[in-house]
Amino acid sequence: MPTKYAYEYGRRWNVKTPRNDIGWIVDQHHVGESEENIKQEIERRIPKDNPAFTESIRKQCIEYALLRHKKNYELYLSVAKGR
Repeated sequence: MPTKYAYEYGRRWNVKTPRNDIGWIVDQHHVGESEENIKQEIERRIPKDNPAFTESIRKQCIEYALLRHKKNYELYLSVAKGR
């Protein structure tokens, strides 16, 4: 039976959520950029006519992007503070 979920950042994600692609997109943005800009970028890139991107998957894409952005910011702060 194929795996339905993956675990990252202490959360459960559907394997259909393109976490690697989203991670790449988020990593291209500055950590100081607003969450609204990150959300808009992900929404813009999700194909509107692809039935594989259900409402649940779309929601997870945005949640993952915002969480990844937050973790990038936390990493930046820890490096800036010398920890």
